[in-house]
Amino acid sequence: MQNKWKRPVLWGLSILATAAIAPAQDLQYSADKAYEHLEVLAGTIGERTAGSEAEARAAEYIAGKYRSWGLKTSVEKFPIPAWTEHRARLWTAGSQVVDFPSRTVVFGGTTKPEGVVGDFVDLHTASKADLKGKDIKGKIVLVRRDVEVDYPDYWLTDRLIPLGPAGMIFYSSSGRTGIPSAYFNYKRSLKEPTPPAVEISYDDALRLVLMHPQRVGLTVVADVEWKESQNVIGELTGTSKPDEIVVISAHTDTAYSSPGAFDDGGGVAAVMELARAFSQGPRPARTLRFVAWGAEELGLIGSEAYLRAHSSDTAKTVAMINYDGLGAALGILEWTAAGSDDWMKFLHRTFDPLGLEERSSLGVSGTDSTNFGALEVPNIDFSQAGSNGGSHTPADNLQETSAEGLADPIRLVAILGQRLAMDTTVSFSHHFPADFLQSIRDYAARWGWGVRPEANLDPKFVTAHP
Repeated sequence: MQNKWKRPVLWGLSILATAAIAPAQDLQYSADKAYEHLEVLAGTIGERTAGSEAEARAAEYIAGKYRSWGLKTSVEKFPIPAWTEHRARLWTAGSQVVDFPSRTVVFGGTTKPEGVVGDFVDLHTASKADLKGKDIKGKIVLVRRDVEVDYPDYWLTDRLIPLGPAGMIFYSSSGRTGIPSAYFNYKRSLKEPTPPAVEISYDDALRLVLMHPQRVGLTVVADVEWKESQNVIGELTGTSKPDEIVVISAHTDTAYSSPGAFDDGGGVAAVMELARAFSQGPRPARTLRFVAWGAEELGLIGSEAYLRAHSSDTAKTVAMINYDGLGAALGILEWTAAGSDDWMKFLHRTFDPLGLEERSSLGVSGTDSTNFGALEVPNIDFSQAGSNGGSHTPADNLQETSAEGLADPIRLVAILGQRLAMDTTVSFSHHFPADFLQSIRDYAARWGWGVRPEANLDPKFVTAHP
């Protein structure tokens, strides 16, 4: 599909000698070529949920391109839980029946086909103060919690479950297109189901509250089937330091119902174009691995599977560079990095001379890079802020994307990747500041992400609070 915002963008990279950046040879890459991959992923193939035939087709497409460019290519499969929603319904019960469009919260509890009916209670944010003196046993509760900003999670459900609600209702951000898919921590939910839960739009949540219904009904009919997803890895083996690895990555899979153009077809397209450019440029001194993760949306499962399969490479991974949310025609480029002070200084010395005004921070990205950060691998995640209100919905399609939206993200990673690949004198500590490392590990444990023990505890022991 052609996009009306698409413009020819051809970059030639030649890193100038400065105090911060050593000279490098030219690397040729094209945002237009990257956009062609995005058109295939989000247009020709479309929705690519983990474990689906479409996700496998996308993996085959990526692997075929890697092989055609001469990369050492592997497709590494791993098991994943696939959620199938059969029915979601929310309605006001009584003399006036009003239905509200809804979606299931993935990996939540289910009901019988006829659903459950109970008294309606608006719990506000479900704080301790909100719950004081409230009887919610057998009732259906609305929690004022924006599922796009912060998924329903276990510190919340651990607070509610002992009180016995019959069901939970969450909502999406104001002004969003559609109802986004949201997920519980599958590692725990599959063992200890939550109360059945649905999401509705912000506007419908407002309408529901203003109706002051006495009783509402809720139906969640869904099942989980174990299937296979896969990571696709294309490798350029280093010439002088082959055991030192730089990972450049994005995730192939999409949220349920979404074509995933912005999240994360654009990221995968950028990784593929960088793989092509590096394969046709000077051979890297260090090994470059271009990875398309599977099953990210279900809980960063692909990067976890990779870290388990390649555990001996963790200490040898110089840095991990990740894209998640890329290619929008409008939006502000930003990056979030995790690492020690030497890594952060290196990033600023590399990017500041370029004159771009992207936003940057030290923090936890909530993407596949989080799994690497929990193991103290220096990492950086690139995305576009405020650029796509349809993420995790059918509206995340090619209409709001452009080749131009890929240009600067590819440019920055080309510069960063070439310096990391060529300059073997550059290295970084794999020991993060203690408080910062703890914040990453706590965040990952909260969602059941990664290989760390605290992310894989028996459910009854996981009660992490933000």
